[in-house]
Amino acid sequence: MRAVGRSQLNSALIRYSQCWEDSQLLLAGLTEAPSLKTVVSIASAGDNTLSILSLGKRVERVLAIDFSPAQLALLELKMGCFKCLSYEETLLFLGVGGGPGDGLKRLAIFEKLKQARVLSPSCLNYFVKREEVLAAGVIHCGKLEGYFRIFSRFLLPLLHRASTIDGLLQERSEASRAEFYERKWNTPLYRLASRLFFSRAVAALLGRERSFFKEAEDSFSKFIAKAVETHLKSGASQGNAYLSYILKGCYGKVLPHYLRPENYAVIASNLDKISLRQGGLQDVLSSLEEDSVDAFNLSDIFEYMSKEDCAAVAKELLRVGRKGARLIYWNMLVDRSLQELSNQRTATQMELTDSLPGVCPTFFYKRFALETVL
Repeated sequence: MRAVGRSQLNSALIRYSQCWEDSQLLLAGLTEAPSLKTVVSIASAGDNTLSILSLGKRVERVLAIDFSPAQLALLELKMGCFKCLSYEETLLFLGVGGGPGDGLKRLAIFEKLKQARVLSPSCLNYFVKREEVLAAGVIHCGKLEGYFRIFSRFLLPLLHRASTIDGLLQERSEASRAEFYERKWNTPLYRLASRLFFSRAVAALLGRERSFFKEAEDSFSKFIAKAVETHLKSGASQGNAYLSYILKGCYGKVLPHYLRPENYAVIASNLDKISLRQGGLQDVLSSLEEDSVDAFNLSDIFEYMSKEDCAAVAKELLRVGRKGARLIYWNMLVDRSLQELSNQRTATQMELTDSLPGVCPTFFYKRFALETVL
Protein backbone atom coordinates (compact mmCIF):
# COMPACT_ATOMS: atom_id res chain seq x y z
CA MET A 1 0.00 0.00 0.00
CA ARG A 2 2.62 2.51 1.01
CA ALA A 3 6.12 2.84 -0.33
CA VAL A 4 8.07 3.88 2.74
CA GLY A 5 9.11 1.91 5.79
CA ARG A 6 7.02 -1.00 4.59
CA SER A 7 9.33 -3.68 5.98
CA GLN A 8 8.53 -2.45 9.49
CA LEU A 9 4.75 -2.38 8.96
CA ASN A 10 2.41 -5.11 10.16
CA SER A 11 1.28 -6.76 6.93
CA ALA A 12 -1.68 -8.45 8.65
CA LEU A 13 -3.22 -5.18 9.82
CA ILE A 14 -6.05 -3.52 7.91
CA ARG A 15 -5.21 0.16 8.24
CA TYR A 16 -8.11 1.47 6.19
CA SER A 17 -11.39 -0.42 5.85
CA GLN A 18 -12.86 2.46 3.82
CA CYS A 19 -11.32 4.76 1.23
CA TRP A 20 -11.08 8.36 2.45
CA GLU A 21 -10.39 10.04 -0.88
CA ASP A 22 -13.39 11.45 -2.72
CA SER A 23 -14.53 9.07 -5.46
CA GLN A 24 -16.47 11.80 -7.25
CA LEU A 25 -13.33 13.85 -7.88
CA LEU A 26 -11.51 10.70 -8.97
CA LEU A 27 -14.22 9.71 -11.44
CA ALA A 28 -14.54 13.25 -12.77
CA GLY A 29 -10.82 13.19 -13.53
CA LEU A 30 -11.03 9.80 -15.24
CA THR A 31 -14.14 10.55 -17.29
CA GLU A 32 -12.30 13.06 -19.47
CA ALA A 33 -9.34 10.75 -20.12
CA PRO A 34 -8.79 9.98 -23.83
CA SER A 35 -8.58 6.26 -23.04
CA LEU A 36 -9.06 4.00 -20.03
CA LYS A 37 -7.81 0.70 -21.39
CA THR A 38 -5.47 0.23 -18.41
CA VAL A 39 -5.90 1.97 -15.05
CA VAL A 40 -3.47 1.58 -12.15
CA SER A 41 -5.18 2.05 -8.79
CA ILE A 42 -3.84 2.02 -5.25
CA ALA A 43 -6.08 -0.60 -3.65
CA SER A 44 -6.31 0.61 -0.04
CA ALA A 45 -9.79 -0.49 1.13
CA GLY A 46 -10.95 -1.06 -2.44
CA ASP A 47 -13.86 1.39 -2.54
CA ASN A 48 -12.46 3.69 -5.19
CA THR A 49 -11.05 0.84 -7.24
CA LEU A 50 -14.57 -0.60 -7.40
CA SER A 51 -16.00 2.82 -8.25
CA ILE A 52 -13.72 2.97 -11.30
CA LEU A 53 -15.67 0.00 -12.69
CA SER A 54 -18.81 2.15 -12.78
CA LEU A 55 -17.32 3.79 -15.88
CA GLY A 56 -18.30 0.59 -17.67
CA LYS A 57 -17.01 -0.43 -21.09
CA ARG A 58 -14.46 2.39 -21.28
CA VAL A 59 -12.39 0.59 -18.63
CA GLU A 60 -10.74 -2.57 -19.89
CA ARG A 61 -8.29 -3.35 -17.09
CA VAL A 62 -7.72 -2.13 -13.53
CA LEU A 63 -4.47 -3.11 -11.83
CA ALA A 64 -5.08 -2.78 -8.07
CA ILE A 65 -1.78 -2.45 -6.20
CA ASP A 66 -1.08 -2.60 -2.50
CA PHE A 67 1.92 -3.58 -0.44
CA SER A 68 -0.37 -4.98 2.25
CA PRO A 69 -1.88 -8.44 1.70
CA ALA A 70 -4.51 -7.55 4.29
CA GLN A 71 -5.74 -4.60 2.21
CA LEU A 72 -5.85 -6.77 -0.91
CA ALA A 73 -7.80 -9.42 1.00
CA LEU A 74 -10.32 -6.76 1.99
CA LEU A 75 -10.74 -5.61 -1.62
CA GLU A 76 -11.15 -9.22 -2.73
CA LEU A 77 -13.81 -9.79 -0.04
CA LYS A 78 -15.75 -6.75 -1.24
CA MET A 79 -15.44 -8.00 -4.82
CA GLY A 80 -16.83 -11.35 -3.67
CA CYS A 81 -19.90 -9.59 -2.29
CA PHE A 82 -20.60 -7.96 -5.66
CA LYS A 83 -20.11 -11.30 -7.42
CA CYS A 84 -22.68 -13.41 -5.61
CA LEU A 85 -24.71 -11.41 -3.06
CA SER A 86 -27.78 -9.28 -3.49
CA TYR A 87 -27.44 -5.56 -2.91
CA GLU A 88 -29.20 -5.81 0.46
CA GLU A 89 -26.99 -8.73 1.55
CA THR A 90 -23.87 -6.77 0.63
CA LEU A 91 -24.90 -3.78 2.73
CA LEU A 92 -25.72 -6.00 5.70
CA PHE A 93 -22.55 -8.06 5.42
CA LEU A 94 -20.19 -5.13 5.04
CA GLY A 95 -21.71 -3.39 8.05
CA VAL A 96 -23.60 -0.60 6.30
CA GLY A 97 -27.00 -2.07 7.12
CA GLY A 98 -28.14 -3.84 10.25
CA GLY A 99 -26.56 -3.40 13.64
CA PRO A 100 -24.32 -5.01 16.27
CA GLY A 101 -26.92 -7.75 16.81
CA ASP A 102 -26.59 -8.97 13.22
CA GLY A 103 -23.23 -10.68 13.68
CA LEU A 104 -24.63 -14.18 13.17
CA LYS A 105 -26.33 -13.07 9.96
CA ARG A 106 -23.04 -11.69 8.67
CA LEU A 107 -21.24 -14.94 9.50
CA ALA A 108 -23.95 -16.87 7.66
CA ILE A 109 -23.45 -14.64 4.61
CA PHE A 110 -19.71 -15.31 4.80
CA GLU A 111 -20.51 -19.03 4.63
CA LYS A 112 -22.44 -18.27 1.44
CA LEU A 113 -19.36 -16.56 0.02
CA LYS A 114 -17.25 -19.58 0.95
CA GLN A 115 -19.67 -21.97 -0.72
CA ALA A 116 -19.74 -19.84 -3.86
CA ARG A 117 -15.94 -20.25 -4.19
CA VAL A 118 -15.43 -16.62 -5.18
CA LEU A 119 -12.59 -15.99 -2.72
CA SER A 120 -8.98 -17.09 -3.08
CA PRO A 121 -7.40 -19.36 -0.44
CA SER A 122 -5.32 -16.45 0.89
CA CYS A 123 -8.39 -14.23 1.30
CA LEU A 124 -10.36 -17.03 2.97
CA ASN A 125 -7.47 -17.84 5.28
CA TYR A 126 -7.22 -14.20 6.36
CA PHE A 127 -10.89 -13.76 7.26
CA VAL A 128 -11.61 -17.25 8.60
CA LYS A 129 -9.27 -16.36 11.46
CA ARG A 130 -11.10 -13.08 12.10
CA GLU A 131 -14.74 -13.92 12.73
CA GLU A 132 -15.11 -10.95 15.07
CA VAL A 133 -14.22 -8.62 12.17
CA LEU A 134 -16.82 -10.28 9.94
CA ALA A 135 -19.48 -10.22 12.63
CA ALA A 136 -19.02 -6.49 13.21
CA GLY A 137 -19.01 -5.61 9.52
CA VAL A 138 -15.70 -5.22 7.71
CA ILE A 139 -16.07 -1.52 6.86
CA HIS A 140 -15.50 -0.84 10.57
CA CYS A 141 -12.34 -2.94 11.06
CA GLY A 142 -9.58 -0.54 9.97
CA LYS A 143 -7.21 1.14 12.36
CA LEU A 144 -8.26 4.56 11.11
CA GLU A 145 -11.94 3.68 11.44
CA GLY A 146 -11.27 2.55 15.01
CA TYR A 147 -9.76 5.98 15.70
CA PHE A 148 -12.90 7.68 14.40
CA ARG A 149 -15.04 5.26 16.43
CA ILE A 150 -13.33 6.32 19.64
CA PHE A 151 -14.12 9.91 18.72
CA SER A 152 -17.81 9.32 17.87
CA ARG A 153 -18.62 6.90 20.70
CA PHE A 154 -16.62 8.19 23.61
CA LEU A 155 -15.33 11.73 23.09
CA LEU A 156 -17.95 13.53 21.03
CA PRO A 157 -20.88 12.65 23.39
CA LEU A 158 -18.95 14.46 26.15
CA LEU A 159 -18.75 17.57 23.99
CA HIS A 160 -22.16 17.76 22.31
CA ARG A 161 -25.66 16.39 22.71
CA ALA A 162 -27.04 14.04 20.07
CA SER A 163 -29.48 16.77 19.00
CA THR A 164 -26.57 19.14 18.38
CA ILE A 165 -24.77 16.54 16.26
CA ASP A 166 -27.95 15.94 14.26
CA GLY A 167 -28.39 19.70 13.93
CA LEU A 168 -24.93 20.05 12.43
CA LEU A 169 -25.84 17.57 9.69
CA GLN A 170 -29.15 19.22 8.81
CA GLU A 171 -29.60 21.17 5.59
CA ARG A 172 -29.09 24.87 6.20
CA SER A 173 -28.32 28.05 4.34
CA GLU A 174 -24.70 29.20 4.27
CA ALA A 175 -25.39 31.90 6.84
CA SER A 176 -27.25 29.48 9.09
CA ARG A 177 -24.43 26.92 8.92
CA ALA A 178 -21.85 29.51 9.94
CA GLU A 179 -24.04 30.73 12.80
CA PHE A 180 -24.70 27.18 14.05
CA TYR A 181 -21.00 26.38 13.97
CA GLU A 182 -19.99 29.46 15.94
CA ARG A 183 -22.89 29.44 18.39
CA LYS A 184 -23.49 25.74 19.01
CA TRP A 185 -20.54 23.69 17.81
CA ASN A 186 -17.26 25.56 18.25
CA THR A 187 -17.27 25.67 22.05
CA PRO A 188 -14.07 26.12 24.11
CA LEU A 189 -14.33 22.50 25.32
CA TYR A 190 -14.78 21.21 21.77
CA ARG A 191 -11.74 23.19 20.58
CA LEU A 192 -9.55 21.87 23.37
CA ALA A 193 -10.68 18.24 23.08
CA SER A 194 -10.45 18.10 19.29
CA ARG A 195 -7.03 19.78 19.32
CA LEU A 196 -5.76 17.06 21.67
CA PHE A 197 -7.51 14.12 20.01
CA PHE A 198 -6.51 15.15 16.49
CA SER A 199 -2.93 15.85 17.46
CA ARG A 200 -0.09 14.11 15.68
CA ALA A 201 0.80 12.07 18.79
CA VAL A 202 -2.72 10.67 19.30
CA ALA A 203 -3.32 10.10 15.59
CA ALA A 204 -0.01 8.21 15.32
CA LEU A 205 -0.96 6.07 18.31
CA LEU A 206 -4.58 5.28 17.43
CA GLY A 207 -5.23 6.12 13.79
CA ARG A 208 -2.20 5.97 11.55
CA GLU A 209 1.35 4.66 11.58
CA ARG A 210 3.89 6.93 13.25
CA SER A 211 6.13 6.56 10.20
CA PHE A 212 3.39 8.10 8.04
CA PHE A 213 4.11 11.46 9.68
CA LYS A 214 7.83 11.29 8.99
CA GLU A 215 7.77 13.73 6.06
CA ALA A 216 5.18 16.07 7.58
CA GLU A 217 6.22 19.45 8.92
CA ASP A 218 2.87 21.20 9.34
CA SER A 219 0.91 20.94 12.58
CA PHE A 220 -1.63 18.14 12.20
CA SER A 221 -4.08 19.53 14.77
CA LYS A 222 -4.01 23.07 13.35
CA PHE A 223 -4.49 21.80 9.81
CA ILE A 224 -7.43 19.58 10.84
CA ALA A 225 -9.05 22.37 12.88
CA LYS A 226 -8.94 24.79 9.97
CA ALA A 227 -10.16 22.20 7.45
CA VAL A 228 -13.02 21.12 9.73
CA GLU A 229 -14.17 24.70 10.30
CA THR A 230 -14.15 25.46 6.58
CA HIS A 231 -16.02 22.27 5.77
CA LEU A 232 -18.66 22.53 8.49
CA LYS A 233 -19.52 26.05 7.36
CA SER A 234 -19.83 24.93 3.74
CA GLY A 235 -22.57 23.25 1.76
CA ALA A 236 -20.30 20.25 1.17
CA SER A 237 -20.98 19.10 4.74
CA GLN A 238 -24.63 18.38 3.91
CA GLY A 239 -25.27 14.78 2.89
CA ASN A 240 -21.62 13.90 3.44
CA ALA A 241 -21.25 10.18 4.12
CA TYR A 242 -17.66 10.58 5.34
CA LEU A 243 -18.55 13.30 7.84
CA SER A 244 -21.56 11.33 9.06
CA TYR A 245 -19.34 8.30 9.67
CA ILE A 246 -16.80 10.33 11.67
CA LEU A 247 -19.51 11.92 13.82
CA LYS A 248 -22.01 9.05 14.16
CA GLY A 249 -20.25 5.86 13.09
CA CYS A 250 -22.58 5.35 10.12
CA TYR A 251 -23.11 6.83 6.67
CA GLY A 252 -26.56 8.27 7.14
CA LYS A 253 -28.80 8.82 4.12
CA VAL A 254 -26.00 9.10 1.55
CA LEU A 255 -23.73 6.13 0.80
CA PRO A 256 -20.23 6.12 -0.70
CA HIS A 257 -20.32 5.96 -4.48
CA TYR A 258 -19.49 2.26 -4.86
CA LEU A 259 -22.36 1.25 -2.55
CA ARG A 260 -25.11 3.28 -4.16
CA PRO A 261 -27.83 1.10 -5.71
CA GLU A 262 -27.54 2.68 -9.15
CA ASN A 263 -23.87 1.60 -9.39
CA TYR A 264 -24.17 -1.94 -8.05
CA ALA A 265 -25.02 -3.82 -11.25
CA VAL A 266 -22.42 -2.18 -13.48
CA ILE A 267 -19.67 -2.72 -10.91
CA ALA A 268 -20.72 -6.37 -10.46
CA SER A 269 -20.66 -6.97 -14.22
CA ASN A 270 -17.12 -5.63 -14.60
CA LEU A 271 -15.30 -7.29 -11.70
CA ASP A 272 -13.25 -9.54 -13.97
CA LYS A 273 -11.37 -6.43 -15.12
CA ILE A 274 -9.62 -6.06 -11.74
CA SER A 275 -6.25 -7.72 -11.21
CA LEU A 276 -4.72 -7.69 -7.73
CA ARG A 277 -0.99 -7.14 -7.37
CA GLN A 278 0.87 -7.15 -4.07
CA GLY A 279 3.98 -4.99 -3.85
CA GLY A 280 5.29 -1.46 -3.62
CA LEU A 281 4.15 0.91 -6.36
CA GLN A 282 7.62 1.46 -7.78
CA ASP A 283 8.33 -2.28 -7.93
CA VAL A 284 5.04 -3.06 -9.67
CA LEU A 285 5.42 -0.21 -12.13
CA SER A 286 8.91 -1.41 -13.03
CA SER A 287 7.36 -4.69 -14.21
CA LEU A 288 5.01 -2.93 -16.65
CA GLU A 289 5.77 -2.11 -20.25
CA GLU A 290 6.58 1.40 -21.38
CA ASP A 291 3.58 3.52 -22.49
CA SER A 292 1.08 0.95 -21.23
CA VAL A 293 -1.11 2.81 -18.68
CA ASP A 294 -3.86 5.36 -19.37
CA ALA A 295 -4.68 6.56 -15.84
CA PHE A 296 -3.45 6.34 -12.26
CA ASN A 297 -5.44 6.56 -9.02
CA LEU A 298 -2.55 7.25 -6.65
CA SER A 299 -4.53 8.00 -3.48
CA ASP A 300 -2.29 9.99 -1.09
CA ILE A 301 0.68 7.68 -1.52
CA PHE A 302 3.26 10.47 -1.85
CA GLU A 303 2.40 11.65 1.67
CA TYR A 304 4.66 8.99 3.13
CA MET A 305 7.62 9.14 0.77
CA SER A 306 10.79 11.17 0.87
CA LYS A 307 11.25 13.57 -2.03
CA GLU A 308 13.89 11.22 -3.46
CA ASP A 309 11.52 8.24 -3.35
CA CYS A 310 8.77 10.34 -4.93
CA ALA A 311 11.11 11.31 -7.76
CA ALA A 312 11.97 7.64 -8.38
CA VAL A 313 8.28 6.72 -8.50
CA ALA A 314 7.55 9.69 -10.76
CA LYS A 315 10.17 8.43 -13.19
CA GLU A 316 8.39 5.07 -13.41
CA LEU A 317 4.98 6.71 -13.74
CA LEU A 318 6.23 8.70 -16.71
CA ARG A 319 7.82 5.63 -18.26
CA VAL A 320 4.68 3.48 -18.16
CA GLY A 321 2.15 6.29 -18.65
CA ARG A 322 0.99 6.95 -22.18
CA LYS A 323 0.95 10.49 -23.52
CA GLY A 324 -2.12 12.16 -22.03
CA ALA A 325 -2.37 9.61 -19.20
CA ARG A 326 -4.20 10.93 -16.12
CA LEU A 327 -2.38 11.15 -12.79
CA ILE A 328 -4.73 11.69 -9.82
CA TYR A 329 -3.54 12.09 -6.24
CA TRP A 330 -4.06 13.91 -2.93
CA ASN A 331 -1.76 15.70 -0.44
CA MET A 332 -2.61 16.13 3.22
CA LEU A 333 0.33 17.41 5.29
CA VAL A 334 3.18 16.97 2.81
CA ASP A 335 3.38 19.03 -0.39
CA ARG A 336 4.20 16.82 -3.34
CA SER A 337 3.82 17.86 -6.96
CA LEU A 338 4.45 15.38 -9.76
CA GLN A 339 4.87 18.31 -12.10
CA GLU A 340 7.83 19.52 -10.05
CA LEU A 341 9.19 16.03 -9.38
CA SER A 342 9.09 15.18 -13.09
CA ASN A 343 10.81 18.39 -14.23
CA GLN A 344 7.63 19.70 -15.86
CA ARG A 345 6.95 16.51 -17.82
CA THR A 346 3.33 16.59 -16.66
CA ALA A 347 0.70 19.31 -17.07
CA THR A 348 -1.79 20.33 -14.38
CA GLN A 349 -5.40 19.91 -15.51
CA MET A 350 -7.03 20.58 -12.15
CA GLU A 351 -5.73 21.58 -8.75
CA LEU A 352 -7.75 22.29 -5.60
CA THR A 353 -5.94 23.67 -2.56
CA ASP A 354 -7.41 26.26 -0.18
CA SER A 355 -10.91 25.73 -1.57
CA LEU A 356 -10.79 21.93 -1.19
CA PRO A 357 -12.30 21.58 2.34
CA GLY A 358 -15.22 23.77 1.30
CA VAL A 359 -16.17 21.81 -1.83
CA CYS A 360 -15.05 18.23 -1.17
CA PRO A 361 -16.65 15.69 1.19
CA THR A 362 -13.20 14.36 2.13
CA PHE A 363 -12.23 17.68 3.64
CA PHE A 364 -9.05 16.62 5.44
CA TYR A 365 -6.72 17.03 2.46
CA LYS A 366 -4.88 20.21 1.53
CA ARG A 367 -4.55 19.45 -2.15
CA PHE A 368 -6.18 17.48 -4.95
CA ALA A 369 -4.19 17.20 -8.16
CA LEU A 370 -5.07 16.00 -11.64
CA GLU A 371 -2.13 16.02 -14.05
CA THR A 372 -1.49 14.56 -17.47
CA VAL A 373 1.64 13.04 -18.98
CA LEU A 374 3.14 15.23 -21.70
